[in-house]
Amino acid sequence: MTTTDYRNFDLLIARAGERYRAFVVDAPAGEASVVFDLPFAPDEITRLGSLVRGASRRPGAAEDAGPAANLADLGRRQT
Repeated sequence: MTTTDYRNFDLLIARAGERYRAFVVDAPAGEASVVFDLPFAPDEITRLGSLVRGASRRPGAAEDAGPAANLADLGRRQT
């Protein structure tokens, strides 16, 4: 049986003006940072936050495959 060895690291994401900066700290391979733009439109960020928190859909909204499907859809666009 093969075992996988995982190593921990810390990831900090902070605002950098109108953009964001991601910092990798305490990583076995060293530290790094990068500035990036959010890959979502403002309305998608609101929707994503609701999905992650498990908030119910607003009354009267059409039912769909559920939060997991919505998160998967948003994630697929990032690859």
